[in-house]
Parts: sequence; structure tokens; C-alpha cells
Amino acid sequence: MNAFQQAARATMMGAGKAVPRSSALRFQSTKAVDASAAASTLGKSSKQQSFNLLEWYSAKLDSHPLTTKCLTSGFIAGVGDFMCQGILASIDKEKKTDAGFLSWWDVARSGRFAVLGGALVGPAIHAWYNALSTFLPGTGIRTVIQRVVLDQFIFTPVFVPVWLASLWTLEGREWSISDFERELPIILPVNWCVWCPAIFFNFRYMPLKYQVLFSNFVSLFWNCFLSYTQAGGGEKEQVAIEQAAPVAV
Repeated sequence: MNAFQQAARATMMGAGKAVPRSSALRFQSTKAVDASAAASTLGKSSKQQSFNLLEWYSAKLDSHPLTTKCLTSGFIAGVGDFMCQGILASIDKEKKTDAGFLSWWDVARSGRFAVLGGALVGPAIHAWYNALSTFLPGTGIRTVIQRVVLDQFIFTPVFVPVWLASLWTLEGREWSISDFERELPIILPVNWCVWCPAIFFNFRYMPLKYQVLFSNFVSLFWNCFLSYTQAGGGEKEQVAIEQAAPVAV
């Protein structure tokens, strides 16, 4: 056997030998690290997906602020009225009937609230908050107090009658100045007690693009609270308070 054949035979025999144990261990360790990295990446991806809705909504506020606020206001106003009707129905014994599921729900009324929320409340407070932020920028105590005073004692007394007139028009009701003279003395004092501190917090701590959303959510719970506390009151007072809830801004 010549030298070339001996070298070839040695090479073939070396190829048939088992892989050293240290090399196998290094290979297994590398696979374990890769698997751990993949699991970590998957976990981070799942965590990020849980915040996608908030990120998406925030992005919409940046790209389409007016449209997003109008749709949000309309949705929350409709849901707020639905909750209001449910609370009143649970308290009012005359409405506790076995007529069927959600038999107490006046869908048309909730629809009117949603329309006003999206077509009137959303655009109005979007423009108003932007104007306040432009002419009274900053979040200092003095500036915030000035904005609260303008919002609650200039804007609200003008906007509430506009909202009420719009609602009554959608309902097909005939209304006159005497209706406002009856309703406003009930609505405005309660509104100021709740909304002055709420609006102060809104202007002081919330970023401008989230201020309309904050007011929408306060209106939602404000509506439910007033419906519950006023359920035992007189009919006129109760109706006035219920109507005040979605328009308190």
C-alpha cells in the first residue's frame, strides 16, 4: 500500500469516529441559548401586542384628531345614556317588568345622545380646548384656574342651552325660552360642583390630545351618578338632571 492509499484510509477512518463529548455539549448549549432567546422574543412580542390598542388610539389622535374625538364622544355618549336608562330602570319599580331582555332600553334616545355626542359635543370641546391651550398655554396654577373659569362660567352657560335645544329638536319637541329658565337653574349649579374640580385636573395634568377623552369618561360616570341620586326626585328635576349629564364639559 503506497503512501497515498494510507493517507486516504486514515482520512476515512477519522471521518467515522464519534464526535467528542465536549463538542456535543457545546452544540446542545448553543441550541438551549437559541431556544431561550426565541422564547424571550415571543414574550416581548406578546407584551407589546397587549398595548397595541392604546398605541393605535394615540396614533389616531395624532393623525386624525377631530374624527377620532368625534367618534369617541358619540360612542361614550350613547353608552352613557344606555347605562343611565339601566340604572333608572333598576330603581323604578314600574319598569321592573318581565317584558323581555332590555325591554326598558329606549334605543332612539341613546341614538340621539350618540349623534349629539359625535356631531356637537366632540367638535365643540375639541375646538374650545385647543383655543384655550393657544391663548392660555401652560399648566401653571394661575393659568389653569383662568381656563377653568372661562370653561365653566363662559362656555358652559352658552353651550348647555345649545345642547338642550338640539336634543329637543331631535325629539320633535317644541321649546321656548321658558324651558331654559326652568332647566338651567337646576343644571348649572350641580354641574359646577362636579366639573370645576374635574376640569381643573384635566387642564392641569392631562395632555391636550387626551383632554376631550377625559371629559367624555367623566361625563359617563357623572351621568350614571346623577341618574342614581336623582331617581327619587320630582319628575321635572329628574329630567333636567339627566339631560345635564352628557353636556357637562
